[in-house]
Amino acid sequence: MLAAHQRLDAGAGVAQSAGPAASGALIAWLGAPVALLLASVAHLVSAAVLATMPVDEPAPARRAPLGRSIGRGLRFVHRHPRLGPFARWTHAWFLCNGAAMTLLVPLVLTGLDAGPAGLGLALGVLGAATLLGTALAAVAAARLGETATILVARATSPLGWGVVAVPALAPMAQGAGLVVVVAGLVVVGVGMGVGNPSEMALRQRATPDAMQSRMNATMRTVNRGMIVLAAPAAGIAADAWGIGPVLLAVVAGFAVAAIGLAASPLRTAR
Repeated sequence: MLAAHQRLDAGAGVAQSAGPAASGALIAWLGAPVALLLASVAHLVSAAVLATMPVDEPAPARRAPLGRSIGRGLRFVHRHPRLGPFARWTHAWFLCNGAAMTLLVPLVLTGLDAGPAGLGLALGVLGAATLLGTALAAVAAARLGETATILVARATSPLGWGVVAVPALAPMAQGAGLVVVVAGLVVVGVGMGVGNPSEMALRQRATPDAMQSRMNATMRTVNRGMIVLAAPAAGIAADAWGIGPVLLAVVAGFAVAAIGLAASPLRTAR
């Protein structure tokens, strides 16, 4: 199960590392409007490929009302002895990550004056580091166990983003600042890559087959909702108090989320 998620994450990691780097170079060469147009074409191609793929799923049974299905998913996830604490601290992680990724953009573009190419480089390195972490995920899980791997991976988030925050708190030369940011993103990316296959395996093993789709829909919807809340809040706060102090507060949030998960019943509950 973990191996299957590792392969899926590896494919995503390749796209996440190549895409931002290519788009940054493309924006610098042809401009943002042309790059956005090409991205739209790529999305259309992706949709066409998905629409033509063969499907071997059984015909769906009669669905319950949407509200009842949402409530059922929330109750299952948050009442589960392992999924409950994992889900709540994962929501907190996504809240912090949504804020951190929002702050990364103005930090690189304006704070370091690195331009679209610099931002593409930073995001490309993040994707490549995530791919590296994914390649190490099975080894880490075999040595530490899946739960310990998740906890170690979560601990890398405050460490990595703490390094990223340094140029925002202590002004430095453009090139040096970008190097520090990239170094921090390497830590962040490796941690995400190492931990995600174990996280997905934990979720899948803890959930009966009949609840798999509902559990995933519940987790993903709330996690993405955290990003929707965090992104504008982080931007408004950065305008008011500056990128550095807000990013430092986000690092503290990552630390709280990591400590909270480590202190939760995740390790001992069955």
